[in-house]
Amino acid sequence: MIRRRISWSYGTAWNTAAAELFRGALTHSEHPNLVRWVFLAPDAHDFLPDWTDVAQGLLARLRARAGRHPGVAGYTELESELRGASPEADRWWSRYDVGIEGGGIKRVRLADGGVQRLAFTSLDVSD
Repeated sequence: MIRRRISWSYGTAWNTAAAELFRGALTHSEHPNLVRWVFLAPDAHDFLPDWTDVAQGLLARLRARAGRHPGVAGYTELESELRGASPEADRWWSRYDVGIEGGGIKRVRLADGGVQRLAFTSLDVSD
């Protein structure tokens, strides 16, 4: 079963397995969002051994989506929130990196401290 929560035009969907794996991501804020969690939750740095690469990729994809929806308050509010609370998001947003959806391998640190490699695919939901 997929639980879905849409915030503005930038939504996040997840299932039970993702909620268990990304511990804290869905309870980190009132509006669960992976980008918000990666940049604003202190435990995201520990959870993602390759945090910098993951964070830069997420931000570049967010910028691409925001560029397709200029002036949409949800994107500008999320940008402002991230840039105001994360020095990395502020610095990297100014680089104007734009990313596309794709896939690859993501390393995550499990609750027992071990690191697991996970294959992932990121899809863009059509307007």
